[in-house]
Amino acid sequence: MSSSIINSVFLVSVNHKFMQRPICFLFFSLLTFLAGAQELVYLADTGFITDIGANGASVSAIYEPGGNYYGYDMCHSCGNALAQQFTVSAGVKLSIDTIILYGYQIKQGTTSPVTACYLQIFRDGPPGTGKLVWGDTTTNLLHSSGFTGTYRVWPNDTKGVKAHASNPDKFKLPLLYTNRPVMDLKLQLPNAPILPPGSYWLAWSAEGDKQHSGPWCPVKVKPGRINPTGQNSLKKENGKWTAIVDGGAPVGFNIIIKSASQLSINATPGQAIELYQNIPNPCNNSTKIHFSLKSSCKSAITIRNNSGQLITTIDNGLLSEGEHSVIVKTQNFLPGNYLYTLTTPNGVLTKTMVVE
Repeated sequence: MSSSIINSVFLVSVNHKFMQRPICFLFFSLLTFLAGAQELVYLADTGFITDIGANGASVSAIYEPGGNYYGYDMCHSCGNALAQQFTVSAGVKLSIDTIILYGYQIKQGTTSPVTACYLQIFRDGPPGTGKLVWGDTTTNLLHSSGFTGTYRVWPNDTKGVKAHASNPDKFKLPLLYTNRPVMDLKLQLPNAPILPPGSYWLAWSAEGDKQHSGPWCPVKVKPGRINPTGQNSLKKENGKWTAIVDGGAPVGFNIIIKSASQLSINATPGQAIELYQNIPNPCNNSTKIHFSLKSSCKSAITIRNNSGQLITTIDNGLLSEGEHSVIVKTQNFLPGNYLYTLTTPNGVLTKTMVVE
């Protein structure tokens, strides 16, 4: 069941620009971790930090106007689950190593109560209609879980406070409320298949402290407490999958997908070129892409969005053997994940980058 604010049950809620330093620190720390250990961030579809709350902690406020839920129930033993669509772009063969989700249980402090998480991957349709390509509902994939430094709260407005005046806890200043600490759930996927380009769905459920309801999963919310557009997610209750809509609008969940390999994108063994990770990554106004040529040749850099749409092409012309770099201006790019491709007569290589 979803956790209704009116019934004072429970809730939760990223690709976005952050305005305040503690928020930036948390987000950059997260992506620094994701890019480590030779793992490549393929999808960083996240965004739940909106404000600064108690003792400088980050908080995730319900989007407004229209937001009515703290989060959605993913209790495995209760038969509940959640699902969200994602896309493997054209030219990509994705080998998933790690998936990071988010969740909480009420009144649990900052030690994660989550003990298990289960995951399935479907292709060409959601659970129930799509083809199951990996996973089951019996294998616990949870590797670790910890406090994100963020609390899920009701927006800091007079209307919100008055609406809950009958509940002493809710009468506190909303941004100082620390009853719903958000945890990250790091899942490791052993022997996951290589996913070719196409449309996929992740379906997951979790277990936690059985003395409390949930765990609950937060939805995405942009700074300014805005519900992002273009989302597609489902919830399973009473054995049925239904679309998740709050305040008349679809909502989405925070998901990060990492690849242990370098995405094996259009690469040819023995090729005479090398392509390196852009710096900085994530980037904001600009980023630098380094590459190496083993012999003199013509080259070009193309950048596409996560749907495969061409954004820009940089024609490098004829370059000498050795190390080279180009600077890409990204100030007009929409926040999200992009693929940049080095094309030469001697081979083609692609990597991914994140624009905030």
